[in-house]
Amino acid sequence: MAVKKTELYSLLWEAANKLRGGVEPARYKDYVLTLLFFKYVSDRYKGQRYGDFIVKEGASFDDLIAAKSKKDIGERVDKIPVRFHGREPAPRLSARGFVQQRGRTWARQGARG
Repeated sequence: MAVKKTELYSLLWEAANKLRGGVEPARYKDYVLTLLFFKYVSDRYKGQRYGDFIVKEGASFDDLIAAKSKKDIGERVDKIPVRFHGREPAPRLSARGFVQQRGRTWARQGARG
């Protein structure tokens, strides 16, 4: 049985609200869009040596998913985007800080053309 588009939107909205928990809706989009981008790049360029992005071993979305069952999940979640990016962050830079920092860098690069 096919699902109507409005019903799908309602189900997705409800799921997003449950996952969001106490995070403000305006800030939640930062997390969701970052994860969607990371998932897309990981899936699209995994195993490609000369693509627009290089997904290194230990730096894919699959590695992020695998971290959920580990005791040191927080540390892993902070390190996986760093491996993907390829540079060590400033001391004590969390995944959230990494995303904010990269957003400014990408914006500057886009402005240069």
